[in-house]
Amino acid sequence: MAASGVVEAFKRLSTSDERAAALEAIIKELNPYEWREAFARLKRRTFQCDLVSSLPIEIGIQIFRYLDISTPFRLQSVSKNWRRLLTSPDILRPMLSTWYSDLDRPLEGEASLRGQDYAVCQLKAEHMHRFRRGAPFSWVRINLSEQEPWNMRSTMPRHPAKVDFIDETVAWLDNTPESSLVKVCNLRTKKSLIVGGEGRERIHYIKLTTELISFTTFSGRIYACDLATGERRSFRLPSARSPIFSCRGRTIGGTIWEAQTSEESTVFIWNFDTCKCQTFQIENPRPYHPPWGTAQ
Repeated sequence: MAASGVVEAFKRLSTSDERAAALEAIIKELNPYEWREAFARLKRRTFQCDLVSSLPIEIGIQIFRYLDISTPFRLQSVSKNWRRLLTSPDILRPMLSTWYSDLDRPLEGEASLRGQDYAVCQLKAEHMHRFRRGAPFSWVRINLSEQEPWNMRSTMPRHPAKVDFIDETVAWLDNTPESSLVKVCNLRTKKSLIVGGEGRERIHYIKLTTELISFTTFSGRIYACDLATGERRSFRLPSARSPIFSCRGRTIGGTIWEAQTSEESTVFIWNFDTCKCQTFQIENPRPYHPPWGTAQ
C-alpha cells in the first residue's frame, strides 16, 4: 500500500480511540532506525500555540490590565511578537491609568522624555513598582506628638484617631499648645490642605473619605471640609459628649453614647451638600447577667 493510501485510511478513522489504536500498531512495527527517524522529525516540530500574539490588541489590553504593572516588562523576553505587543503604549497606558491621570504633575525626569511614550511608561511603572515594594523614590514624613496612655476604664482611647489614610490621601492630627489642626496630603499629586475649627478648638477625632475630611472637637461640633474645593462646613451635635462617627462619600453618621445608665443612644446622619441632619434614638443593648452561681 502506498503512503497516500495509509494516510487516507488513517483519515477515515472517526474516533480518537481508533486513531490511537492505529498509532500504537504502527509504533510496534518500527525498527530502531525508523524510531530514530520518527523522533528526529518530531523534535523539529513545535506544538506551542501563541494565543496572545494572534489576538487583537484590544483584547490584549483587557488581559494585561488585570496583571501587575511589572508583568509586561518581564514578559517581553518571551518572543519577538510579545516584545512588539508589550512595548506598545496602547497596552501600557491603560495599566498606568489606575494610578496616574493627565492632571498629575510630571515625575522627576519625565520632562526630558517628552515624545518618548514607552520611556515615560517605563518610568511611571518603575515608580509604581517601587512604591508597592515599600521603596518609593520620594516619601513624606509625618511627625506626631506622643499619644497619651489609654485609660482602660474608659470606653475609648483619649486620642482614638490621629492618622487616617484612604487611597493615595493621608490625613493626620497636629495638636500643639498653640493650635489644633488637621493636615491632609495627597501622595500622588503632592497637594496639601490644612484645616481647623473655630477659635482654635482642640480636635478629638478625625475621619477621611475620598471627598471629605471630617473631625470633631471637644465642644461637641463636627467639621467637614471638601478636599477638592477647601470649603468647610460644620454642625453642632445634640449633646456635648464626644461621638463615635464615620463617613462615607459626603455623608457623616454616628452615635452619641450618653451614659452607662442610659437606655437609649442618639444616632445622627448629616449630609455635607444639604447641611441637613437627622437624629433618632436607638435602644442600647442590655448586658447579659448569668444566673447566680453559674460559671462565667
